[in-house]
Amino acid sequence: MDPNIVIAGTSRSHAMFSRKLLVGLLLVLTCASTMRAAQIGGADTQTSSWFVRTFSGISEGFRLARKAILPEAPQRLPTKTKLISVGFARTGTTSFVTALKQLGYTPCHDNEVMEVADLLAQRFNDTHPMPVGDFLHEFGARGFDVLFWFSYEIVDWVVQHPEVDIKFVLTYRDSGRKWAESWASVAHGMDILSSRPFIWIESFHGVLKAYKHLLWGIQTQGRPELRRDVDALEESYYKHIERIRAMIPPDKLLEFNLNQGWKPLCEFLGTPVPDTQMPHVNDRVVMQALLATLGMITWIWPVVALLLAYCLLVVVRRLIGFGPDENTAKKRL
Repeated sequence: MDPNIVIAGTSRSHAMFSRKLLVGLLLVLTCASTMRAAQIGGADTQTSSWFVRTFSGISEGFRLARKAILPEAPQRLPTKTKLISVGFARTGTTSFVTALKQLGYTPCHDNEVMEVADLLAQRFNDTHPMPVGDFLHEFGARGFDVLFWFSYEIVDWVVQHPEVDIKFVLTYRDSGRKWAESWASVAHGMDILSSRPFIWIESFHGVLKAYKHLLWGIQTQGRPELRRDVDALEESYYKHIERIRAMIPPDKLLEFNLNQGWKPLCEFLGTPVPDTQMPHVNDRVVMQALLATLGMITWIWPVVALLLAYCLLVVVRRLIGFGPDENTAKKRL
């Protein structure tokens, strides 16, 4: 067999592989640039098209999954807990997170929750739960100053210890019915997070337990079987607002609807009013795309794992110089 023929076949094979790899990289870069165009938390509802918002939701889904599977631990300057958001999920909380970041705060929400997963596991330890005071201290020591948590035992502890000087914000929707319908449409998200591969991640167990406490417990007033019942959810929504009002002194509580704009929030926090619009992100389009992405991961992960393993094997073989054998080169000729 002429060695030049074998070399030619091998060269064409390498060239074909290189082209495919280049096309793949271009697709990844294109997707990444589109994802980057949408801010963390979802594209702005008021200025973004349906396509951008949908792609933003997909991006958020993959981002959350990646952080659950491969937790990050960025270095943050220690601080203290200054604010607790006690509004239900889907009351503008993600937009509120974005607004707080613009004001210079460091909130811990869905994108950051894995950074305190171990604290949540200790707080929800069935035998020896971490005391509330220790939890809030360690939370601040991790570099976060805003806690998104509407658990009544934490609210009660803070109210009983005014020396910690923590304020509360109760985010709310225009109507309880709208909130109930919005939450019922995404309530299956907890079922997704309770599925493989997420339940195999030991560090995620504390987060999952905390989410169930809040979303299946408090948001249903202890009736998780009614977590998709719009009437029951609406009732829970109004009961929660009444209970929060009864627990927290008026000078420590701001009831806030994002449609009110920056002024009431900044007056309450004592910060300058930005000259930008109040952010509005993570609407139903974004959320549905996010949950669809997470749902896809729960059933497609074995295929993805095998595909990644195969791609890694191919790349390694190319790097160490294994090309097609002589018979393969003949067939390609």
